[in-house]
Amino acid sequence: MANVHGISDMRNAGGPGRNPNMVPFNIGGIGGNQRTDNIPFLSILSYVYYLSLLDNNRAAGGDPRKETVIDMCKLTCCPSLTMQSFIMNITIAHIAIFIITLFWKGIMVPHPDFLTPNYETLDDFGNRNPYKIRYGFQIWRFVTPVFLHANFLHLFFNCLSQLIIGSQIEKVVGTGKTVIIYFMCALGGNLFGALSSDAPAVGASTAISGLLGCFIGFIIVNWHRIDPNTRCFMICMVSFVVIINILFGVGGQGGGRTNQVDSSGHLGGLISGVIVGMALVRPNGGVSGDYETKVRTYGYILSFLYFIGCAVLFFVVGTSTGS
Repeated sequence: MANVHGISDMRNAGGPGRNPNMVPFNIGGIGGNQRTDNIPFLSILSYVYYLSLLDNNRAAGGDPRKETVIDMCKLTCCPSLTMQSFIMNITIAHIAIFIITLFWKGIMVPHPDFLTPNYETLDDFGNRNPYKIRYGFQIWRFVTPVFLHANFLHLFFNCLSQLIIGSQIEKVVGTGKTVIIYFMCALGGNLFGALSSDAPAVGASTAISGLLGCFIGFIIVNWHRIDPNTRCFMICMVSFVVIINILFGVGGQGGGRTNQVDSSGHLGGLISGVIVGMALVRPNGGVSGDYETKVRTYGYILSFLYFIGCAVLFFVVGTSTGS
């Protein structure tokens, strides 16, 4: 009974057929089977991880009682975020480009939204303009919209979501794969969005939805390696966030429609994140079995079919229909 520290441990410890790489939901942490800091979003629930952060703080001469509001927010929402991380740097780039767009041709005055760049500026900087992509072959407009935002509120919530979600994903999958996932989801989301609507659109929401999709991909890859209780919690959490993101996301469409939500772009980014995540996310423990190998193979196949299929539908079918 030395390794039993809770009801979950009594039920699972040494159980028949238990996967040695399975990660239990262990908030209590002290002396538990494994830590949860290798699972996105669960590290902030891990008591062990929290204690290690406090120990590091004390070792550096800090006093937990002097923790600022910023320190508390960082520890609670994005404990793994650093200034050197990709997510932090891409967020800084979003803010810098937004400031440039405000001064490029001025802001829209009067306008109901605070700090709204001129619509012509967004077009100059490469918003998602399906007509120019299809007939002018300006394919960079599938990616450049991720750096543009319709107004201050749009920028604020996208940056906040990006820092919270992206820092957790980057910690688990690594910086290199996070870069690939981020831009592949921006591409996939804008492809799907351009298929569904001819309205111009801007925003990092496609990539952010993709990061959420990558979390789903993580669950799929590690389906047999995560304790059922943990798995249920993760599915409920990500389902709630996805529904809120799709239905109530802050507006992302520019060109005179900044209050409209780019739901099709969100959905496309989410789909891209799931299938790309299936292909790139490594299973917990690092060693792939037959199931994990099949998931990775399906991820590559589905990614190829999705991106090629959307591109063909947009450029071939869309052009013939439009003419």
